[in-house]
Amino acid sequence: MSFRCVRSNMLGLLAGVLSAAIAMPAQALDVSIDGLRNTDGDVVVCVWRAQDQGFPNCAKSAPFRKLSAPAAVGKVTIEGLPPGTYAVTMFHDAKRQGKPETNFMGMPTSAVGLANNPDVGPMNRPTFDKARVVVPDTPAITINAKYIF
Repeated sequence: MSFRCVRSNMLGLLAGVLSAAIAMPAQALDVSIDGLRNTDGDVVVCVWRAQDQGFPNCAKSAPFRKLSAPAAVGKVTIEGLPPGTYAVTMFHDAKRQGKPETNFMGMPTSAVGLANNPDVGPMNRPTFDKARVVVPDTPAITINAKYIF
């Protein structure tokens, strides 16, 4: 075995050890929900990556993570998030149907919300950037539930 081969193997091993030491462990994100009109059913919180399709429609799409908790608790902890940039949305599933209630136009009549609490509505659609959260820089957020109609 030549010196070059040994040196190359040692450098590879050292690089692997350093990258493992530098890699950040998975993080938790606490999401509190304020402003629900009642505590019936559940709150559903969805975590999205930029490449996830269907944002912000959590009921009809496949977000990166989707969790629910009793609305009476008003809080969801999302465990095991790799460090990175995400968007967070929520809806109040008062009847536990797996989707928000809507009017005849398909607009939600139950509470909905996004991280950072941007002003959204029929003429001001939610975007990934408006709901952006950086993990681990942000360990906890509060989403103010909004009723569009």
